[in-house]
Amino acid sequence: MCLEWHAFYEDEQNDIWQIDMIHIAKASPYADVFEEVAERILDALTPESKEIILTIKNTACRLNRKVPGIIVCRAVIEGKVKTYSEFLAYESQTKTEGIILWKP
Repeated sequence: MCLEWHAFYEDEQNDIWQIDMIHIAKASPYADVFEEVAERILDALTPESKEIILTIKNTACRLNRKVPGIIVCRAVIEGKVKTYSEFLAYESQTKTEGIILWKP
C-alpha cells in the first residue's frame, strides 16, 4: 500500500546521500506514522545531537555503509551515543529488523 522512490545526491566531498520518499495510502496501517516519527525526532533534537547524527552518518558514508537515519537518531537520542565507535557498539546490541517504529 505504498510507492517508494529513492533520490541520490552527491555532495562536494563526493559522498552520496540517499533520500527516500514514500507515498503511503491512507488505508495503510502506516498512514501518518512516519510523519509523527519525524515530528517527534525534530522536537527531540538539539544542535549537539543534530551534529552528532550528521557526523555518524558522514562517517558511515565514507566507510561505504548504508545506515538508516532512524537507527542513528535512535542511537543518539535514546542511547546517548556520541561517536561512531559508540554507535557501532549500540548497533550491535540493538535489534533493528524490519520497519522501525521507534519514536522519541
